Amino acid sequence: MEKCKHTVIFLMILFVIFPNYAQALKVVIDAGHGGKDPGALGVNGLKEKDVNLDISFKVRNILEERGHEVILTRENDTYISLQDRVKFTNQQNADLFVSIHANAHHDPSIKGSLVIYYNNQYPDKDYPASKAMSVLTPYSKTLAQSVLNGLVTEAETKNLGLMSKAVYVARMGSIPSILVETAFLSNEQDAERLVDESERQKMAIGIANGLESFEPITFWDALDHWAITSIIRLQDNDLIIGYNNSYEPNRSLTRAEFLAMMDRIFYFTSDKVSENEQETNEPLDNLSDEQPTPISEEETESTQENNVSDRENSNHEQNNSNTDLNETNEKESTSDNTNEFDSNKQTKVETKDFKDLSADHWAFKIIQEAVNNGYILGYPDETIRPNEPISRAEVSVIFNRIWNENEMTVTEETFLYEDVSEEKWYAESVYLLKELSLLNGITETTFGPERNMTRAELAVMVDRFLY
Repeated sequence: MEKCKHTVIFLMILFVIFPNYAQALKVVIDAGHGGKDPGALGVNGLKEKDVNLDISFKVRNILEERGHEVILTRENDTYISLQDRVKFTNQQNADLFVSIHANAHHDPSIKGSLVIYYNNQYPDKDYPASKAMSVLTPYSKTLAQSVLNGLVTEAETKNLGLMSKAVYVARMGSIPSILVETAFLSNEQDAERLVDESERQKMAIGIANGLESFEPITFWDALDHWAITSIIRLQDNDLIIGYNNSYEPNRSLTRAEFLAMMDRIFYFTSDKVSENEQETNEPLDNLSDEQPTPISEEETESTQENNVSDRENSNHEQNNSNTDLNETNEKESTSDNTNEFDSNKQTKVETKDFKDLSADHWAFKIIQEAVNNGYILGYPDETIRPNEPISRAEVSVIFNRIWNENEMTVTEETFLYEDVSEEKWYAESVYLLKELSLLNGITETTFGPERNMTRAELAVMVDRFLY
């Protein structure tokens, strides 16, 4: 009941602060060209700018009738620069951007529909993309495919596929962005479609269907985060899922979450069930009892012939958490008894019944196996503290235990961190991960062993280890 209450509160906060990530979409529709820029001229005399605006109106009406919010970059025959279109869109706090166009080609036999998106795998040095759009390539491509599928299905136009191209409006924004080429004004059959209002309505329905079927960005709260490349790569490989489309990259990682990720990498639980059979929450999907804090050249849009074509993690691992470590971790005791009771001191506890670990905890089995294998230890007060933050020192040691890497030879040259001296219980593990570039310090001279490990830091460490 308590857990459900926290979940409800969290969802309410998300809805109030980030309403555009609810069920309804907020879409910016851009009618290409306009005013002094007519765009392509059809074989039947139809101007592209007029076709684009009409279809944009129709898409807006359809989406609004379905409960979505729509904003148009232009609502009349007005010229708007490419830069102003992107600037306007960036101010809307929208989910998606779609620019609607009609195509043209010097070969009048070419007809059909295609969708353009920016692909960071094919950068153009003359037309660099914004940082956000480079990161957003997977989302823009998915959006492009979704809209193309909807368009050709509803309008029954020829499917010309996706095109990766560095057009301004598709490469310079901050949300998933695409440019739709509905049909060719230079082709007699396509031009007849575009002059027919009922055919334009079909195209609008198809575009709206594609936009509506696009799933919201998975980790909207990490799009401009230094660890986004690692976060997306782990998400793409089903290693992290997040919660309610957020990842909370700066939140302190809990012991349970860390062990769940380690189990995903090293498979130390004895009889793992398949992904499709799991009924419990996936690793890193769970909220702690604490309320999470969200992070909160001119180029023409040419419609001429185009060629259809279809990793660096930052070393900066600064922990942005303002929460100090709740406990001081001491070197594990080799004795079952301690002369002086210290509830913060990990020691080998001869019990599997921890006071703070119930059988219905989402990570119960994983934690039990970790204890059985000696990866983690309990505390003298018979607790295991699954929902408490885990320190960077603990992460180093536990990761090394599970990985079962041979101990490294520690020399004076090895000790680069002023806060990790030779006698520290975690020194060898810390310097091993440093040597392997898996977990760097928070500065060049400090490691921050007692600092809470963040979820972003974990993503980068795992990404470096696996890929």
